[in-house]
Amino acid sequence: MHDVHAVLYAARPVGGRLKTQPHETIEVAYFPFDQLPEEMLFGHKKRISDAINHAHGVSVRQEMKIEDLKQYTRKEIYAARDLSGLPRQQFYLQRFAGAEINEVVEVDGA
Repeated sequence: MHDVHAVLYAARPVGGRLKTQPHETIEVAYFPFDQLPEEMLFGHKKRISDAINHAHGVSVRQEMKIEDLKQYTRKEIYAARDLSGLPRQQFYLQRFAGAEINEVVEVDGA
């Protein structure tokens, strides 16, 4: 799996509506911090924790290592997901359950 770059900025909604990104996102919604969904993919809980603690202007690189998995292209991962018969969230939770994630802060907004 390639490294993932995550960027966290402070923001507030001023209008419009949330919408999904095709092939990337199933659903988007706002949640109170004390009512977050239990199951979230790697890194999401950390970004939310950062937001709760007023971190912003931060950019991190998540280096992900998964034992016994070759490097897959995005197209190959999507094909495996679609063939699995699992709901998208469950597919990703299972696939990355044993991942070792190391975060490297590239820009610290402090």
